[in-house]
Amino acid sequence: MGMLGSGDKGPAVMLRHNMRDIREALTKISPQHEQLAVQTFRNILGWMSDRPVPECQRLCYAQDVVEVAEQRGLTDEVYMQVMKQLRENPSRRSRLLGWKLMLMLCQQVRPSDSLDEFVRAFLMQAVNDKNEDRIEEVASVARQCVADLNILQGDDNPELGDDTVPFQILLIDNSTRKLHVKLNSTLAQMADQVATMLRIHHSKDFAFFQLTEGLASHRLLAESCEIATVVEKWKKLKETTGRASRLLYKRRFLRVDETLNAGDLMQPCRIGRHCGTTSTTLLVRYRISVSHCWHNNLCRKRPLPHLRQGW
Repeated sequence: MGMLGSGDKGPAVMLRHNMRDIREALTKISPQHEQLAVQTFRNILGWMSDRPVPECQRLCYAQDVVEVAEQRGLTDEVYMQVMKQLRENPSRRSRLLGWKLMLMLCQQVRPSDSLDEFVRAFLMQAVNDKNEDRIEEVASVARQCVADLNILQGDDNPELGDDTVPFQILLIDNSTRKLHVKLNSTLAQMADQVATMLRIHHSKDFAFFQLTEGLASHRLLAESCEIATVVEKWKKLKETTGRASRLLYKRRFLRVDETLNAGDLMQPCRIGRHCGTTSTTLLVRYRISVSHCWHNNLCRKRPLPHLRQGW
C-alpha cells in the first residue's frame, strides 16, 4: 500500500492529478501535522469537485485550505497538493476550480523561499500554455497569481508607507483580487484600479457592495466614501455585532439598451465580454443585478424580460 492506496505507485503518480485520498503528506512535515495534511487534501478534492459533496459544503473548503496553508510548516505542503491536482487534470471544471484555489493561496500566503521558484515556474508554464485543451481563463488567473505573489512580497516594503494597506476584493464568482490602496482613497478610485485589473471597459456599470456575514442582501456603497471610513465603520460593526464585512465588486445595473433573453445562454457572455469571465459567472451576475436594479431603483425602470422559473 502506497501513499495513494492500492494501484500505481512512484513519484510520477504522487505528483499528478488523482481522485483518491492520500495516506501521508507529500512533503516532509512534523508528525503532528500529518493528519491535517491528509484532511486538507480531502478538502481540495471536495473543492475541485473531484469528490462528490453538497455544493454548500464545497464552497467552504477553499477558505479552510487557505487557513491551513497559513499555519507554520504547512504552507509548502498545501501548495504542493494544489499543484499536484492541477497537473494532467482531465476535467476542465476541476482545473478551473483548482486555479481559483491557487489564486487565493497566492493572495494570502507565500511559499517558502526554497519552493517559491518552483511555484513561479509552474505559474508561468500555465501562462504560456499552447495546448489545444487549454482553458483561456486559466492563463489570466495564472498571470494574476504571479502578480499577487509579487504584492505579497511587497507587503512589508517600507516604501509603501503607513497609509497604504492591502485590500482583498471579492468578486461575484467567489474569487478574489488583492491590491494596495491608500487609506485616504475613495471607493471610486479603488473601483478604477479593480476595473483596470479585470480589463473591464465599462467600469461605471460596476460598483462596490458591502457583504456582511449572515445577511443575504448586499448594500451598495457610496463611491465618494473614503477607505479609512469604511474600515473604521466595519471595525465598529464587528465589535458590536460580531459580523465581519467584505467588499464585493459586481455589476450594479443593466443598461437601458440591453435586453436579457433567458433562452440564450451565450448572450450574457456576448454582452459582458468586457468582464473577462465565463458565461456561467455572467448568468449569476445578471441574476443578482436584475434584482438590485428593480428593487433599489439603480437604473431606469422598465419591464423585466421573461425569466425562467427559479431565476
